[in-house]
Amino acid sequence: MAGRSSAQVPSSRVSVVIPNLNGQAWLGACLHSLSAQRRQPMEIILVDNGSTDDSLDIVLDLAPDANIIRFDHNTGFAHAVNKGAAAAQGDFLLFLNTDTVVEPDCIAILETTLASAASDVASVMPLMVMLERPDHVDDAGDALSWYGHARKRGHGEPAVRYGEESEVFSPCGGAVLYRADV
Repeated sequence: MAGRSSAQVPSSRVSVVIPNLNGQAWLGACLHSLSAQRRQPMEIILVDNGSTDDSLDIVLDLAPDANIIRFDHNTGFAHAVNKGAAAAQGDFLLFLNTDTVVEPDCIAILETTLASAASDVASVMPLMVMLERPDHVDDAGDALSWYGHARKRGHGEPAVRYGEESEVFSPCGGAVLYRADV
């Protein structure tokens, strides 16, 4: 990231993968939040799904060392993160949506939590709060309804209700750290 040297901030074993499709409106804030991490990611991989806006210019300006993988059309979220994961060098993969802003200790906490977890724990995620209402939950992991439908756990509820670690059916793909060997 621009403005940071590895001597200033300890690096991690985390590769950040950001799928992007016309994310110009949000990408700058996401990249700024990554540059403010107390433990820097070892690499940032942006997978562009045929953007027609200036989002790639933002990446080149704010994260000139980022690995950019480009497609000429929208290949979808799953394909994009899978291609980013295949290119990643880290022991851990942090998938972030372009509209996600992470707190300065996010990478350090997620990496430490997953590294110290049992080997059958494949992923961890932070509590995701709403940008416009940061005291309310956007996603606390996915849960299943009585009808078998997945839903956002805690969506719209006060964030203070979700301050403790808990097991969830599945993490939200908008901000999730996986073991790379899964």
